[in-house]
Amino acid sequence: MKFNCPNYYTYRSDRQDRPGGGTAILIRKGIKHSEIALPKLEHMEATAIQLHINSELITLVSIYNPPGKIVERDIDLLIQTSNKVILAGDFNSKHSTWNSRNDNSAGRALLSHYNKNEYLIAAPHSPTHIPDRNPDGADVLDFAILNNILSHHTVKTLGFLSHSDHRPVLLTLRGPVQSDERKSIYVYKEANWEHFRSCVHNNLNSKLLSHNPTADQIDKAVSHFTDVVHTAIQKSIPVRTRNSRCMQISPSTRLLIQERNKLRTLWQRTHNIALRPRINSLKQQIDKAIKNQLCNNWHHALQRLDTSNIQDTWRITKHLTNDYSNIPPLSLNNKSAVTQQEKVNLFADTLQEIFTTNPDRNPQFSKTTEHTVISFLNQSPTPLIRKTNSHEIDWLIQHLKSRKAAGPDGIQNIVLKNLSKMALRSLATIYNSCITISYFPDHWKLAKIIMLPKPNKDHSSPLNYRPISLLNSLAKLFEKVLLKRLHFILKKLNLIREDQYGFKKGHSTTHALLRLIERITHGFNNNKLTIAVFLDIERAFDKVWITGLISKLIKAGIPAHFIHMLHSYLHNRSFTVVYGNSESSRRPIQAGVPQGSLLGPTLFNIYINDLPCIENDNNVAVSMYADDTCVTARSGNTQLALRKLNDAIKILQPWFSKWRIKINTNKCSTTLFSKRRSHFRVAPSPLKIFHTNINWTNQINYLGVILDSKLIYRAHINRSLCKANHRHRQLYPILNKSSPININLALTIY
Repeated sequence: MKFNCPNYYTYRSDRQDRPGGGTAILIRKGIKHSEIALPKLEHMEATAIQLHINSELITLVSIYNPPGKIVERDIDLLIQTSNKVILAGDFNSKHSTWNSRNDNSAGRALLSHYNKNEYLIAAPHSPTHIPDRNPDGADVLDFAILNNILSHHTVKTLGFLSHSDHRPVLLTLRGPVQSDERKSIYVYKEANWEHFRSCVHNNLNSKLLSHNPTADQIDKAVSHFTDVVHTAIQKSIPVRTRNSRCMQISPSTRLLIQERNKLRTLWQRTHNIALRPRINSLKQQIDKAIKNQLCNNWHHALQRLDTSNIQDTWRITKHLTNDYSNIPPLSLNNKSAVTQQEKVNLFADTLQEIFTTNPDRNPQFSKTTEHTVISFLNQSPTPLIRKTNSHEIDWLIQHLKSRKAAGPDGIQNIVLKNLSKMALRSLATIYNSCITISYFPDHWKLAKIIMLPKPNKDHSSPLNYRPISLLNSLAKLFEKVLLKRLHFILKKLNLIREDQYGFKKGHSTTHALLRLIERITHGFNNNKLTIAVFLDIERAFDKVWITGLISKLIKAGIPAHFIHMLHSYLHNRSFTVVYGNSESSRRPIQAGVPQGSLLGPTLFNIYINDLPCIENDNNVAVSMYADDTCVTARSGNTQLALRKLNDAIKILQPWFSKWRIKINTNKCSTTLFSKRRSHFRVAPSPLKIFHTNINWTNQINYLGVILDSKLIYRAHINRSLCKANHRHRQLYPILNKSSPININLALTIY
């Protein structure tokens, strides 16, 4: 079950052995803290964070101790998590030492442990647990253990909770809490764009670039342009701190709560059974009032949705479907990361290792390739790439999505859409200067990376996160200029192979799937089987050998000036990892095409474009969607099809090694497609790639579609139904019968 409280981070440890229960900590946004990984406990349930009080690190642990016993080892493990620890929660341990009315065995065991150690027990004087049916059993079960906490503290019980026989306990420590800087956001809806354009116009210096520009001049011009835009943003667009609004309980409901609390206090003191019906009635009234208030607020929020503004609709549906949570403590290769800064550093260490080329299996070929590239780059390039102008740049900007996340420069596309004509001319001058000397500015080679958890993975490992690269908007706009020209060149040279369906205009995963399915069904119609091998390229985009890519551009006949530009674009790139208010140091990228870029996918297509074709056999074919590679063989005989596939793999293996492409042999798979039962009676012999058997499977998830051996799609349909039902349940608050949204908006969401 999802649990969100506005303006608070939630850390929870759900009970694993049965439904319900567990522990949690809610901490207000803005308080500097980090989640703590706890050791495995025998009896207790616990959740922990670390925060700063009085300039000291204090570990706060929310605990629940099931009734019956106290396991001293659990307390020892929790106290040893750091020097200063607070354990707070329901101990189910009674003893007069901490103001309990009665003692129990767990309380006596805890007292024995307490006497052997030097921690304090902070407990309120009034009962924290008052059973509804037995007020005489009221006692103190909820308290705190303070280890090495020297600051002054107070502890007391508060008013009743609606659906609990436990009362909340307030533990107050004296001292300032260290805060995180709250993130502020620009409110673009309230921007004064006229003032923005005026600020940019008045402060831009258009004379920084000469007719024969240098790289240093271009870098200074880029910095100047960025600074001027930033200054104009600060003067023209209001800023607000990101803050979620909490629902304020209505005054009438507050009066009901006060009356209920008075009656519960009176019932606890007098045990007058006649008060119980009134207390229960008030509980129901309070619950109904709060539920109605929530429903009314939601109803009004849906009524206010602007049907013409898809952003509003997207924002509210994202709120309902988003399952993202905080990053837990990380560990990898005996390295652990608890604080935000430690986490971004560990992520950066992991990515820096990933952004390197695979081992060189052919040193002589690599040496020859490097010599060819160096010799080519030492020559003066001609002819020039076609230059751009302010009209082309304006057209490209107007087709950008306004709300794309900003890169390291912090400039969103909506800002670019409001640049003045003079600013567009200055930007065109910068771009043309870059084209003139084949230079991609260093300021635009930095990527800001955020890490998103992969679903259904262990999120304590940094390897189970997907890096999302955010690049500077000015850099991506320049990439659009270059990509238009590169596409024209590739079309003129007819360079990209026909069996590549990824990142090509007019092509999609549907075309790649149709090609494979047509080959399989053609075999069905001719009583033939089809065996398909699905190859998994490990870190395909991140491991591209840049020198090898440049050599392929040379061989393909890409104009020299463009190759020099792409060489500048690909080299000396770097990244930082960002999480919360923390950022890693700048790290180098030594391999790969840039993630999140516009040129990267097309460059990758060029890199794998010369993957060997299987000639002189129409029954063997290769199909690709970017790095997703499938090799198929058709035949009326299983062993003959396997021999054809083995021959094809033997042709492909040297090419992969030569170009430093690593195949993840454990993730490769083979599937036999046939309508005839006789083809499945004898288990086929294994196929091998790089001396490793390829796994056989009866169905394969290829480009999002589950293909089974007879192409009846039962597994895919069932999965799609489950996903649709799950999403419908998530969106039920919007799509239910009583929802006030109109039918057109409901169809858009659907």
